[in-house]
Amino acid sequence: MIIFEQGDDIPYGHPAIKELILVLVFSKKASKRPLAEQDLDAFNPIPLNLIAYACTAVSTPYPSRGMDTDDVMQLLNVLEEHKSGEHVGKDFSEVDYSNYYRIIVQNLNEMDRDEAFAPILQDIREDIFDSGWYVRS
Repeated sequence: MIIFEQGDDIPYGHPAIKELILVLVFSKKASKRPLAEQDLDAFNPIPLNLIAYACTAVSTPYPSRGMDTDDVMQLLNVLEEHKSGEHVGKDFSEVDYSNYYRIIVQNLNEMDRDEAFAPILQDIREDIFDSGWYVRS
């Protein structure tokens, strides 16, 4: 199993992606009944579209402290509100990020079919799932 450290140049192996998935799927801090508790098989292996969702959410600079789902969504929304250089109030919307998400899904699917990258992607998915067991306990 590959251990991914911050700064590794591995596509989709950034710790922020893993942390967000752990919060969204496995953490009882985010939900009294986490998604993995409702249907663990649905997350083994970690779905590629879930990795794409997490990538879309963490596609901004990631502070060194841990973040929960609300922090990430608020950060994206604040950045969107200030992208012109002036504050323009805006609701966070999937419309703003859907194209980016589709590109990530396409990249992940291509990576999953590639002989060189598929094992790396499998290691990433296994690492996230195995870490989810730790978060659940």
